[in-house]
Amino acid sequence: MPEYSYSAYRGPGARISGRLSAESESAAAATLLSDGLQPVEISAVGVGGRRLRVFASRRLGGSERALFARQLADLIGAGMPLLDALALMAEQTDSPSLRRALGGLQGAVRDGRSLGDSMATLPKDFTQVHVSLVRAGEGNGLLGLVLQQIAALEEKELGLRSKVRAALMYPAITGVVGFLTILVILNFVIPRLATIFDEMDKALPAITRLLLVMSDLAGYLWNPGLPIIIVLYLIVRYLPKREGRVPIKDRLLLRLPGFGSLLVRIQVARFTRVLGSLLGNGVSMLPALKVTGETLDNRAVQSRLRGVQERVNRGERLGAALAGEGVFPRMVTGMIQVGERTGELEATLERIADSSEGEADRRMKTLVGMVEPLLILLLALFVAFIVAAVIIPIFQVNLAI
Repeated sequence: MPEYSYSAYRGPGARISGRLSAESESAAAATLLSDGLQPVEISAVGVGGRRLRVFASRRLGGSERALFARQLADLIGAGMPLLDALALMAEQTDSPSLRRALGGLQGAVRDGRSLGDSMATLPKDFTQVHVSLVRAGEGNGLLGLVLQQIAALEEKELGLRSKVRAALMYPAITGVVGFLTILVILNFVIPRLATIFDEMDKALPAITRLLLVMSDLAGYLWNPGLPIIIVLYLIVRYLPKREGRVPIKDRLLLRLPGFGSLLVRIQVARFTRVLGSLLGNGVSMLPALKVTGETLDNRAVQSRLRGVQERVNRGERLGAALAGEGVFPRMVTGMIQVGERTGELEATLERIADSSEGEADRRMKTLVGMVEPLLILLLALFVAFIVAAVIIPIFQVNLAI
């Protein structure tokens, strides 16, 4: 029977390692989970004791969280005890990451923690939104309903992300392929033509000289410019971000024509849907605002929401605070103010989320519909420019003969 080396957690912060024999890595993970351990890494031990990494823990994705919430809600709704439901789900799932998370939840629940507190011990797998909603559901006796809401939140978020990715895929591929094609032509094809132009011993037209200058610049970009650009990007991308500092990128994205308004609509949809769910399950305004702000991926919007939290803490109502900070469009803040006056804030936030998602979808289709022909037109113009720059000097030589 194969032997596996493992690293796992036994309770919070207690990491252990060892070896075990099992038929497969999945069986090894199941054995560890049954012993109350949370496997982090499982490696097959090859010939001579060499370790071959076959299992590595990663955080739960949105689809896995949605599956977890949906299945757990169904099992609890059927009357199954929480610990038994978690054990059954861990036994049935094919996802190593979900199996690991379920094992961690089982251990915490077995130690006497509530489900919400158990989820809080796995911050890489469950956000504060999930923890707050589950705690609220446990407090008001509506855990099954709250889990269904979590599943719906994750599914809507996945749907929105998939729409954005699908819409931007074709323009992104077209742009990248076009850019690389132009770079290859300028860096490898045009220099060979330049030697032919030199042999003509004739004055070249302005368009051809411009093409040769662009070819020289492309050579600098290719080597050593391209490696330098990649290194700088990686430094900026993975450099630890200073707390409270808003990246220039996030501010610029909000100001881009067309794309900025689309991004704002996406942030509005996420903010209102999460906040509405938290408030609807009994979470108070200030904690709900803090948790909701952490779900947004634009730090410029997050920074403004911190100002909203301060205003609300001083006694302002949500709609007035949002309007004062200028976070979202006036239509959104106006609807929130109406919802506060009528006492239907949660329902109003849900309606805003639905309409914002629909508006984001329409704007995204319009934007993509404009970008696609524009990219094709730009590529066609550049190809025509190259053809003209190459053919004109050849015609001039033929006319001179």
